[in-house]
Amino acid sequence: MCARNRCWVHWLCHRKVSWLTDMTKITEKVLQSLLEKHPDLLSFGRSEPREPCQWILVGREIGIPAAVEGAERWHLDHLFLDRAAIPTLVEVKTSTNVQIRREIVGQMIEYAAHAARYWPPEVIESRFRRTCSERGEDPVGKIADLVGIDGDDGRVVYHAYWRRVGDNIRAGRLRLVFFADRIPRELRNMVAFLDEQTGPAEVWAVEIHQFIHENREAIEQLSSALASSLDAKSGGPDFDRLYEIAESQAGYFSAAQGAEAGYSWERLSMNTRAGRFQRVRHGVYRLVHFPGSRFEDLFLAHLGTGPHSVISHESALSVYNVSDVLPSEVHVTIPRTGSRRRRGIRLHTNRLEPDEIIMREGLPITTVARTIADVARSGLAEEQVRLAIREALQQGLTTKEDLCRQADRRGGRAAQLIAQTLHESSDENQ
Repeated sequence: MCARNRCWVHWLCHRKVSWLTDMTKITEKVLQSLLEKHPDLLSFGRSEPREPCQWILVGREIGIPAAVEGAERWHLDHLFLDRAAIPTLVEVKTSTNVQIRREIVGQMIEYAAHAARYWPPEVIESRFRRTCSERGEDPVGKIADLVGIDGDDGRVVYHAYWRRVGDNIRAGRLRLVFFADRIPRELRNMVAFLDEQTGPAEVWAVEIHQFIHENREAIEQLSSALASSLDAKSGGPDFDRLYEIAESQAGYFSAAQGAEAGYSWERLSMNTRAGRFQRVRHGVYRLVHFPGSRFEDLFLAHLGTGPHSVISHESALSVYNVSDVLPSEVHVTIPRTGSRRRRGIRLHTNRLEPDEIIMREGLPITTVARTIADVARSGLAEEQVRLAIREALQQGLTTKEDLCRQADRRGGRAAQLIAQTLHESSDENQ
């Protein structure tokens, strides 16, 4: 009987690598050893088989100081570097370890915070040279292979590479990776959230299971089929649905709308990293190849303030092109239960009747009559209000009856300006 071969089989799913399993127990020691020997496990299926390895091991149990020139206070399981000279901090845990949820996240953030501030690249380079010496490898050649440089420029590339390492550390461009036999849902959600919030840093999770079989090819085919099955069972992302949503919004969509189309935080992050989506602000994305819109700032404001927000006041006037006002902020009306003030957005809390909202250019916007009443009441210059009334009537965007109804509803300055301007217009037409 042939001896069974131990295989590690993966497929790309939700920006993490998932693995087939026969539920065999895996220890942290096994996982650590596996990652040391096969750093390409961190590639997330991005590299082609014939490309040079995208990762090099700096070392295991790397010390991190808590002060400038301070002693090593913490020890990181693994430190890798990629082609872009981005330090990749890896913590390895098994599902049986009680630290795999909140504790490991706090631990990793602590590592990253102090590494970005107190980690000299010279120390990392020294450790890398030591690792190469232990393995009988040439450090200059390893860096040259990593970046794909041949010829006599190896030493020049080597020194330039370590300068980039230093630049990345100072800029906080780090990659934090949780490597485990099972990523609990709570940790998966925290990783997805942190990846959205950490600016130049990236946060990943790699899940790996052990599978034993004597036919590797059969396992690879099974893994692909099972991946498709899992996506189908979970509903999977529906790009047609997402495109339908984004198409009516100048290519933009909110994270909540993405979730409606089956795009979780993890899938949104994966597609953003792959260059298919662009994250323009917290919770708002754009299809990168979608044609631009002259109302992009309005779409961003609407999506950023919730599904019940409506473009209004001076911003609505600019859409209708009935005045010379150039608002410095985007004006949005929301229900009285709406969100707080945001930078670049002027929020107005008020109740809008259904007949006071229309769709224009894909945007929910107050009607012309309601818009004019709003700007008149909020103190817009009298000449601009009068201009807006005359232009709207001339272009057929509203009627005197609609304006009068809004004057009755709003009262005060709005009613006064609307009545005076309509009266003057009647006199001019006689």
